[in-house]
Amino acid sequence: MFESKGLIIDKEKKRFKKYVSFLFFKIGEWKPLRKFTFVAVTTVMGAQTLNNPSLPMMSVGSSTLKVRLFCVYLCVDRNRKILVMKSKVKQEALTLAQGISDYLNIDLVNYIKE
Repeated sequence: MFESKGLIIDKEKKRFKKYVSFLFFKIGEWKPLRKFTFVAVTTVMGAQTLNNPSLPMMSVGSSTLKVRLFCVYLCVDRNRKILVMKSKVKQEALTLAQGISDYLNIDLVNYIKE
C-alpha cells in the first residue's frame, strides 16, 4: 500500500503535524506545539469487521471482533490531550511514546494494565 501515517515535531518553529502520506505527499495541518507536560500510552477497545464471502448466490456474512488498541497521546494535563497514534502493536506504541518523551524532554506515563 502507498499510504502511511506519522508525526512531525518541529521544535524550532514550535509546531507539530500529524500527517497521512500518499506516495511522496505528506498531507496534514501544522498546529502549535503547546506546553505538553507528558506523553501517555493507554489502551482502548476497538472493533474490526470481517467480511466473509460465501458461495455465489448467497448473502455475504460479516462478523465484528473486539480489538485491543494502544493509543499514544501528547498531554497538556489529564483533560487536554491530542491523539498521536493508535496501533494494534503494543511495542510500536511504547517505542513512539519513548521517542517523543526523549525528543521533547517530557515524562512518559504508561497507563497500560498488564
